[in-house]
Amino acid sequence: MKIYDLVLHPSDPTVVRVGCDFDARTTELVRYDLTAKGLVETGSAVVEGLLRDPDPADDGFVVWAMPVREWGAPVLMQRVDWDLKVAESVEIRRPKLGLMRGAYDRRRNLAILDRSFPESGFGDALVLGSETLAGFAETTAEVGGVPLVSHMPCAAFEKNGVRVAVMHTDQGGAEVHVLAVLDEGAVGGGVQLGKLTELASAQILDDACVGSLHFWGNEIVVVSVDTYVTDTKVGVYDLGGEGARFVCELQTGIDWDQLAEEGLSLDEEEVSMQLGNGRTVSAHRDDVLWVGGFRSVVAVDLYSGKTTDKHDVPVKGFVSHVIAAEGVLVAMDTLGQLEVVRS
Repeated sequence: MKIYDLVLHPSDPTVVRVGCDFDARTTELVRYDLTAKGLVETGSAVVEGLLRDPDPADDGFVVWAMPVREWGAPVLMQRVDWDLKVAESVEIRRPKLGLMRGAYDRRRNLAILDRSFPESGFGDALVLGSETLAGFAETTAEVGGVPLVSHMPCAAFEKNGVRVAVMHTDQGGAEVHVLAVLDEGAVGGGVQLGKLTELASAQILDDACVGSLHFWGNEIVVVSVDTYVTDTKVGVYDLGGEGARFVCELQTGIDWDQLAEEGLSLDEEEVSMQLGNGRTVSAHRDDVLWVGGFRSVVAVDLYSGKTTDKHDVPVKGFVSHVIAAEGVLVAMDTLGQLEVVRS
């Protein structure tokens, strides 16, 4: 099984596709420059290990890496240069780590790792803080934990604030945790993690769900994708505890009859596994959210919840990633095919 992810350079029109091959235990990195004529490949490399969940850093991008996808396997936090060379690597040592998702925020030097379990029982998603990559490996980097029964499909950091959000999914239910990471100046010594609210349990029903989160003023946008039906829900929630302003459902699902007519060998279980083990990324620009669907990207007005635009994308599968860059959208499907959408 191959899982694809995408990361955008924070200041240059450059993206890197990260293709993780669970069977070969390797990852292919492909760099593209965004030009007036579209995406141009400018470099590639294959590295050992499974590199996942890339987030941009000032001098490269940070990934979470495992040599093999197994419970209790070592988890590494790695920085990869934009020339696709692994520049720095540290092992995050904990009693028992899960199958590993992570998120990194270069603005506040924070990271969230799913998930640190004791030898038995439930565990936490770890919130870590360090000004250096090596410092994340130290136990002193732990700011706190978010109790999880099962999976962490995604996390988000407030761009110009102190809040973080973690989506948790489980067979018995799911929700979004919103927390505040307060620094020494705010709490009088040490960095502390404080819980603010839980929300979206009626939108995210179980563990057959992935999605993305976006802070928007004093609201949070919750995008959830059913990994089997592949329909998408978008909810906007008040962070002051007043609940959902709206939850809308988008008909983004895969047309399996069309795929059968075309003779394409995608099947429901395969797509569900790719979505469930990867990330789903949507693009937030001003008051519009762009989300992926079957060979399409859809615009949702965040004030009204109405679909305001839709673009067909010439890919074969479900668009799992939509990234805003240089006035256009870069879309990628679960098969790793990239296309530029001029919205």
